[in-house]
Formats: sequence, structure tokens, C-alpha cells
Amino acid sequence: HGLKQWNDETSMAQYIFDQLEQYSLNNSILEKLFTEYRQLFYAGKEPTVKTFLYHADEELRNIVIAITVSPFELSQNWDEVLKGMNIVNRDTSHNDVLMSVLYFKLRKLKRMFDENQRDLEASTNIEEQIKLIEVHKYLKEEEIIITKQLGTVILK
Repeated sequence: HGLKQWNDETSMAQYIFDQLEQYSLNNSILEKLFTEYRQLFYAGKEPTVKTFLYHADEELRNIVIAITVSPFELSQNWDEVLKGMNIVNRDTSHNDVLMSVLYFKLRKLKRMFDENQRDLEASTNIEEQIKLIEVHKYLKEEEIIITKQLGTVILK
């Protein structure tokens, strides 16, 4: 859905690029796919799933197949059971992108918290500890912003 509009000024792909600019994927093949998509997008090539299904790199082809092909299908009966809800043909891509980006950021923040905590416990230098506490405070502020957007409460 990267070529769909996010809002009047930007596409979904551009929104994702902007939101994830500070983050790495920690998975080399997904990072490769993300980078390749971004390069094609900025080159004006308008990449789609089909672009990668016929890509020269077999590894990229395989990951795209794994990501996009699902053994499950939403039953047409849902539209009959829930009349007027338009369950089957509803476009949820905007919400899917928003939720995916927010949960991705939340998971990354959790990893950063854990790493920062380990560094704090291992540190014996007071100045370094103060910096690590400031990092913790910043990460907590970011977590609060994201959880408010998600409507989620984090206990801990």
C-alpha cells in the first residue's frame, strides 16, 4: 500500500520512511527489502508487490512471497452476518500502517529500555549513569506518546 496516499501531502511509503528514519529493522533481509523499496520509490519507479515477485534477487522474492501470501481468507459470509459493516471489502490500510509503525516503535523502545538498563547496572561512572538516566527519561517520554496514540497502558 506504499503508493496510496497517507494524507494530502504524502504517501503511505513516505510516512513510513519518515517515521522509521531513526530505527533499524534488526533483520538483514527485511532491511534489504526496505532499502530496495525506498530506493525504487525515490527513483520514481512506483514499486509494488509485483515489482518484488519478479525481482532478480531470489532472497527478496522469497521474503515478499512469505509476507504477502496468507493461507487464510476472510469469509464473504461476514458481510451477510454483519449487514452494513462491509467487513470483507473495507480498506483498513491506513489504520494498519499506523498501528504497525506504532507497535514497531514500541517494541524498539522496549529493547532500548532493556539495553539502557543493562548499561546503567554495569556503569560505575556517575556521569555516565546520569546520561543513562536521561536516556531512560527520554525513552519513557517517547513510550508515553506512543501508548497514548495506541490507547494502551503500559504497566511496569
